[in-house]
Amino acid sequence: MKILYCYPTKRVGLTRRFGYLRYNLMELKVFTLPSCPNCPATKKITKEVAEKFGISYKEIDIGTSDGEIEGLMYQIMSTPSIAIDEEVIARGRLVPKEELENEVKKRLKL
Repeated sequence: MKILYCYPTKRVGLTRRFGYLRYNLMELKVFTLPSCPNCPATKKITKEVAEKFGISYKEIDIGTSDGEIEGLMYQIMSTPSIAIDEEVIARGRLVPKEELENEVKKRLKL
């Protein structure tokens, strides 16, 4: 068995693909507010997709000062919003699970 070594800043997950072991360094972020009506459904979908593909998942409440700063870094002004790594794929809308899975697959090259 061949092993692909990399030295990530954090260990997110380990997957097997084509006989190789590799780290998944992808991070899925969901930006929410407590008053957002679509945020609970978005959080549930995002968490399920992250668990399915073994990638990191992070919820960010943009109602807090830290969350607001991170939201501004991604130019997010509405919730729910989803970012994969450094790219925002949805702003202010509920993303269907299939669409989110396709975006993740595209980035993982599956």
